[in-house]
Amino acid sequence: MVGYELVMFSSLLRRLCDGCKSLPLLSPCLLPAAVCSVCAGFVLPFLYPTIMSRDFRPVATAGPTSAANVGSIVSTTVGGAPRLSFTPPLFGSFGKKAKDLFKKKYEFEHQLKVLNTTADGKAIETSVVFPTDKQVRGVFKSAVPVRSLGQLNGTFESEFHTVAEKESKTSYKFSNLIKGGFVKVGITGVKADSKNDTADFPEGWATVEAEYSQEYVGGNVAVRTNGQKTLVDAVLAVGYDNLSVGGKATIDVASKQAPQDYNFGAEYAGADYVASAVTEKKRSVLSLSYFQQIAKAHTVGAQASFGLVKPSRSLQFGTDYRVDPDTTVRAFAKVEAGKDTTVLATAVEHKLYKPNVLLGVAAEFNISPSNVTAGRMGIQATLGDF
Repeated sequence: MVGYELVMFSSLLRRLCDGCKSLPLLSPCLLPAAVCSVCAGFVLPFLYPTIMSRDFRPVATAGPTSAANVGSIVSTTVGGAPRLSFTPPLFGSFGKKAKDLFKKKYEFEHQLKVLNTTADGKAIETSVVFPTDKQVRGVFKSAVPVRSLGQLNGTFESEFHTVAEKESKTSYKFSNLIKGGFVKVGITGVKADSKNDTADFPEGWATVEAEYSQEYVGGNVAVRTNGQKTLVDAVLAVGYDNLSVGGKATIDVASKQAPQDYNFGAEYAGADYVASAVTEKKRSVLSLSYFQQIAKAHTVGAQASFGLVKPSRSLQFGTDYRVDPDTTVRAFAKVEAGKDTTVLATAVEHKLYKPNVLLGVAAEFNISPSNVTAGRMGIQATLGDF
């Protein structure tokens, strides 16, 4: 019986070596297994004990993944060991985990928020924001799933602000029109000031967006127009073995010139870390980021930015730690070239019971060699289904 198994193992090795592009076909197959780094490092130590075991059962599972803006995997198992295929995240999600570590939970405004989720999946959020230097504003957000239209099922989403400089928008997301993707149509209304990134459409626009993702590739196309001007945002990402590369270009359909607003980058996702390099602001800035989960309750991250047009450099380092099931602490420090001040920000969240309240406090400090001054501060209270 052992002789038969050796013949089967030799035949399997021969097939593997036939497909190995690092060497031409060599026979017998044990010769390339002895000299080929691929076979010697992987095939012999891994497959031989598996083939020899009485429990060898080849199993294959594969299929497209859902359209999501995070990298996902599909496993193909041989002898119980998975071979991981890869669906890349979209370009807009490159470095997102590190960016979120420096942005999320740092709410430097006083805020009271109520979250409600109904039994049939409707989500409603209402909040009142008390800025330190502007008028009080109200915010209403909702997400209503639609499940009775068959192929047209989706989610109706809306967001409204009581002040004009904030974007109020309404959209409907068709979930079943594209297998492995979605289609979204929406309207955004805003009267932006000069500091906002909506200068192309200062009083709002309509949007049609389509996204598709499958193994090794993902893409998104969005058309924005206000009747006088039309822009097309095209995003593409390809990936293999946890490495993703991609880019985004914004095209003015009325312009005859080549697109000038485009960026590109790459990201690698390890077992417990993510590293990325992307360009920003029409390739005028290069951003390098790193995120790692060093323990179950502890993550760290860093981001370095370099000006490619105007000389500038900045470095951020942040961490998030869950003290206990009800308390998390987050902090980051930022240093910029040419400035003698280091910005230090902290955010603490704590859950209370009876009544259920999620309390958050965020504060910012400016540290220089001569003194330490307090900057912005915000207190948030969230009620309901948080």
